Amino acid sequence: MRMPKGLPAGSTSRTVAIWFQARRSRYCHVSTEAGIVQWGSAVNGQMFGLITSLNAPDKLYFFGYNVDTYGTTALTQKR
Repeated sequence: MRMPKGLPAGSTSRTVAIWFQARRSRYCHVSTEAGIVQWGSAVNGQMFGLITSLNAPDKLYFFGYNVDTYGTTALTQKR
């Protein structure tokens, strides 16, 4: 697969601006994660993603393909 030109790779700095609506999924029992934005290779530390995950409920989760962490600010859910 060819990488699109212009996207940061590896440890290159990046800025991402997104707007999304956080909702509890009725499919949480099927899948524990929902992607918001993600790119890279399926190799440790070569993926960049912002997801929601039951690993850190109601927090923004930074996915780096086994090099992951989560934020401390709670996501506000619209009901």
